[in-house]
Amino acid sequence: MKKNLKSFLILIFFLNGCSTKNKKFSEVDAIFGTQDYPESIVSRVEPKWFKKKTDYQLRNSFNGVSKHMIFDVPLEIDDKEKVVNFVIETPEVADNGMAIDLLSGQHYVNKYYCSQRDTWRRIDRLINKPNYSIGVVPGVLDQLGKPQKIIVFGDSTYYAKHFQTSSFEARIVGGFIEQECPYGGCLNQGDWTSRLVFMGVQKGHKDFDKVSSYDDLSKIIQTDYLRASIENVNGQNYVAGKYYPAYRMGGVVSAKQALSYFKQNSIFLNQAKLKSIQKSCHRLYDVVWDKIGKYSEYELEIAKLNADKNLSSDQYAARLGELNQLDRNLFYKRFIRYYKKYEREYKTCTKYVYPSNINENSYKHWFFTYFSAVNLVHGMNNYFDCERKTWRRNPKTITGKRYISLERMFRGCNADQIDSAFNLSVNYLESMHENGYNSYRYIDYDRGALGTHQKIYSWVPLDNKKMKCEKSSQMDGKSFKIFPSGVKWKKRALKNKFKKRFIF
Repeated sequence: MKKNLKSFLILIFFLNGCSTKNKKFSEVDAIFGTQDYPESIVSRVEPKWFKKKTDYQLRNSFNGVSKHMIFDVPLEIDDKEKVVNFVIETPEVADNGMAIDLLSGQHYVNKYYCSQRDTWRRIDRLINKPNYSIGVVPGVLDQLGKPQKIIVFGDSTYYAKHFQTSSFEARIVGGFIEQECPYGGCLNQGDWTSRLVFMGVQKGHKDFDKVSSYDDLSKIIQTDYLRASIENVNGQNYVAGKYYPAYRMGGVVSAKQALSYFKQNSIFLNQAKLKSIQKSCHRLYDVVWDKIGKYSEYELEIAKLNADKNLSSDQYAARLGELNQLDRNLFYKRFIRYYKKYEREYKTCTKYVYPSNINENSYKHWFFTYFSAVNLVHGMNNYFDCERKTWRRNPKTITGKRYISLERMFRGCNADQIDSAFNLSVNYLESMHENGYNSYRYIDYDRGALGTHQKIYSWVPLDNKKMKCEKSSQMDGKSFKIFPSGVKWKKRALKNKFKKRFIF
């Protein structure tokens, strides 16, 4: 096991990247698209990613193994024709914005579109939703560590029909720099983050046959609305009752320049690399479950004693003394020790590899759900104050380091306080969102009339952007729920039921 965990440090692979050769879709069935576009191909995605181990599967509504809409699609690039394959997150005709969760590989609704005014005041007309489909290139992370984004022009009805089951091909005609202001007004240029976004057209679509550049594209589509859409449909920053621009469309580059930058600055995850990542993370999850999550023999025996209604206090004390011969390495001690040891690796794994199958072991799934919540809160620069039993912001000191280091995290916490850290992690994620910070929300099933109806059972990103809707009534009642109300953290602190105090 030590050897496996040492090799697991390769997970920092994401920073180094790797190369991939051009490949054709030899492992998936291809079917031709509509009669109008005989050259455009829709490649049906076959589930492979979740078939490895039953303990880590995600199953769909029909109890079959779910497709992973990013990792089950091998990357394909044709340099000569400037063609890449991609999967669609939000088709042009969709009434709401969608994303593909990188962990579960499932579509979910992450934006409620509404009519807005251009926050940059460049156009007078209302902006409702994009005039293009939004997708990602599989197996590639951009310079910000996000899936490589692409916007595509083509047959919106055709895309809407197949986007939840298939991948497509697009011919790259250019790219642009998408800039985002993470928070507030971003008065300085350095406050904005930047990444390359591809612009593509549907391969084989007769209306775009002669389009090879942004200038060509501007003769067919309304580029003023395109810019306004890019800069507004994902929302604005909202601080102290005021809205501030959160996105802007930077410089436009040619297809050749976009592909060159893409190859030099992206992180490529080919199928072999992905399999290695998955295998290593499954090993880590096994360790976390065995060393932290599972009840020890001592903990199980205490639970039996507390459940036995026929024991007197003297009998209880005698039996408790007999149990002291067992290993008394309780949950909270194991958690503190192993969390510090594997925090970095666990944080990486839970971005890319699914940790548990709720159909196999629901308790294990919810343990990992709360464990991930603790890791997410800590990863967003917070620490748990044991004495006050609350999560707090963890600011940087003048040296650039965090006020509370990982080594000091949970130092001196007792069993009850660690229970509080788990229980309150969900509440803190909700508080972060309400206070204008990026956060996360847990989706079991993306339900409702506006949902994608996909089973996800995963934490997904929840950004801090807000829609400045022309009519506020359009957004009434359309807020995202952070966590299922019926799920609670099962306390792990052990109590002496007669003396009403904790067993340490």
